[in-house]
Amino acid sequence: MIGGETAPVIWVSGAASGIGEAFARLAAEKGSWLGLADIDAAGLESLCNELQATGAECIALPTDVSDEAQVAASIEQTFQHFGALHGAVNNAGITGPAAPIEALSWDDWQRVINVSLGSVFLGLKAQLPIFKQENRGAVVNVASGAGL
Repeated sequence: MIGGETAPVIWVSGAASGIGEAFARLAAEKGSWLGLADIDAAGLESLCNELQATGAECIALPTDVSDEAQVAASIEQTFQHFGALHGAVNNAGITGPAAPIEALSWDDWQRVINVSLGSVFLGLKAQLPIFKQENRGAVVNVASGAGL
């Protein structure tokens, strides 16, 4: 844990770009401490370094959000590093190849489902026990227009 009392600690998936990155920037500006998760390790490291240069507290956690063990480890690392977990933004998502359905493989389809939908389930599965233990927690689950 960093210091005594903590700032709001938030785990954010899909943090290396798009909505996740925008959320991370805003939350850091407002004083939150962040566990930043994304499969894009270089993008995460760049963002975390940039935020830390402004005085923000964050850790970069390269994570494949379709992998249960990686998601659980990433959330646990955030909790252990900061000594708390107050919230989460389950934001990771992909659209997959732009092709007619008959041209897509089952693996293409499963990857989209596992990242865009499965990651929310895996995130909640790992977050809720911590929130219950701590008797606090807030979650934002993000879906793209593709979710419609």
